[in-house]
Amino acid sequence: MSISRRTFGAIVLALGAVACGSEASEAQEPTQAGARRYDTRGVVREIRRERSSITIHHEDVPGYMPSMTMPFDLEDLGLLDGVSVGDTVEFTFSREEGGRHVIRSLRRVS
Repeated sequence: MSISRRTFGAIVLALGAVACGSEASEAQEPTQAGARRYDTRGVVREIRRERSSITIHHEDVPGYMPSMTMPFDLEDLGLLDGVSVGDTVEFTFSREEGGRHVIRSLRRVS
């Protein structure tokens, strides 16, 4: 039997949520479409306005993922106003269908 990457990812996330128990549910807040929102901070490594994306080395996201460097899509390019590579930022993102991680709010802190 073969399963798709998407199905496998969903299974892994579900098992992680079960393993983390209530900690995972406290770290997540449902959005209108059923996606979860997460708050964290990190350092901007790359900005790609033409792709509406930003790469950030972020801290651990309790109940969801460890610290890592990864790209995020932006809900709105205006979120990048005043933000440069090397800045420390606080941000809220959601995990959307298909595994996309979309930044909903972004604020420079240094």
